[in-house]
Amino acid sequence: MAAFTLEIAPDLEAALRREATKQGLDAQGYILSALRERLASVRSTAAPRLPIYEARLLQEINRGLSAESWQRYSVLKEKRRAETLTPEEQAELISFSDQMEELNVQRMERLIQLARIRKMSVDALMDELGIKPPPYE
Repeated sequence: MAAFTLEIAPDLEAALRREATKQGLDAQGYILSALRERLASVRSTAAPRLPIYEARLLQEINRGLSAESWQRYSVLKEKRRAETLTPEEQAELISFSDQMEELNVQRMERLIQLARIRKMSVDALMDELGIKPPPYE
């Protein structure tokens, strides 16, 4: 067993010795027991860890346009509705649409990969992850 030296305040030492005595243990036994209990509770309440490959797939599934890009896209869509788009803005709107389409293709490819890994349908995986298909405009 490895030795571990710990310096603690006198009042904490006294409290530890009192609690150890109450439980019929020596101070070292009480401290070891308390540490084991604490570590066990940390392990049991820790969030489950995903395999690295699944975590990377989820990151890619969640990738999207920046907040600034979404704002600009909304402005351009509103201008399109109002029929006030310039030719440059029309090209920018088309570029945004192309980017979103590519991101959606990549998202679906990653969802398919993850569904295969988890041995479930893509629909079931999307439901589990809370992913809803986008509304059509």
